[in-house]
This record gives sequence, structure tokens and C-alpha cells, in this order.
Amino acid sequence: VLGHADVIVPETLAEIRRAQPDIRIVQWNVDALFSPDNIRRIESKLDVVDVTLISTAGEALKRFVRPNHVVGYIPNPVDLSIETGAVHEQDDVAFDLFYACGNPRDTRRVFGRDWNMNDFFSALRDLCPGLRACLPGIEGAPRVVAAAYQAVLKQSAIGLNISRRPDYHLYSSDRMAQLAGNGLAVCMERGSGFETLFSEREMLFSSTLQEL
Repeated sequence: VLGHADVIVPETLAEIRRAQPDIRIVQWNVDALFSPDNIRRIESKLDVVDVTLISTAGEALKRFVRPNHVVGYIPNPVDLSIETGAVHEQDDVAFDLFYACGNPRDTRRVFGRDWNMNDFFSALRDLCPGLRACLPGIEGAPRVVAAAYQAVLKQSAIGLNISRRPDYHLYSSDRMAQLAGNGLAVCMERGSGFETLFSEREMLFSSTLQEL
């Protein structure tokens, strides 16, 4: 099973298969299919693996179809030994909303327009006076990683799940698994396909900034 094993070249897998003809090889990939470099990495091994699993579904997977090769969807996994927050069992937390972003000035497509995340949250604050938001990396706030990241997740009620684009069926960054796995209420844009898997009672879906 190969997870983003880019240091292993296809020729190595072909040689292993010649030595072990009965071997079954799977590659899984959780990066975005709107990244040409990621597509190149996936396609480089299609002829030497038996199964490819990708955290995007739908039409975008057709380009990876090959004879005698299985292509399928895999959601971002939750590991309950890591995602231990159980925020849903707490009566009170420090923050209403959590969102972390490493590159807030890069544009993201949200509600039909391009935003940088600094401007997006400035607009959201104008609509939500008094919002207690934890926004690492946004508006100059320091980034948090590792144990510190997990700690602030445990103190937040709602997790906003915004990826770079919403128009790839069932695609999300692994942020979604981190939020849901720690018991936060996940809020995301309609149209990604997740509204076909989760009801309005299970996740918070919105189509406009005002609805959010």
C-alpha cells in the first residue's frame, strides 16, 4: 500500500512485480485533482499498481481508468487515537468558530467568487459582531501546528471547512476529517457533494456568505 510514496519510482514496482507475480499493489492519494503535479504523480504509477484510491469522486476519476485497474474514492480518514477532542460532549468552549490557513493571501473560490482569506473573514466579522473566532494564520495571527493545533481544535465549537475549490465532487482537504473527528460541527459550502452524504442535521451547509 503506497501513500504518496513519490520516492518510489514505477520501475522499482515493476521489478518487484516481476519477482512476485501474485503481489497486489494499491496507491492512495488525498491531494487535489486540480493540481497538475498531483495528477502527474498519480498517473506515473497507474501501469504498475492494481488499485488507485483518491479522495475525490465523480467525473474527475475517469482519466485514471485503465484496463485491469481499479479506481475508487476514499474519504479522508479519521483516527480516533489522534482525533481525541470530543468537542460535541463539552458544554462550553472558548471559540465559536475555527479556521486555519497557511496561505491566507492565496485566493480560494468560495460562494462563487475568489477571496483571500483575510478579506473573507473581515467580511464575516462584519456580519457576525461578537464572533469568537480562532483563526490561525489569518489577519496576522500566528500559525499553529502539531499539538498546539489539536489543542485549539478542542476549544472550538464549529469548524469551517474551506478548501481551495468547491467544485470537485466529494473533495475536501483533510481539514474536514480533523474537524469532524474532534467533534466540531463542520460547516462547508453546498455543491461539493457532501450534502448527499450528510444531512442538514449532521453538517452545516451554506450557499452564501449571509447564510454562513
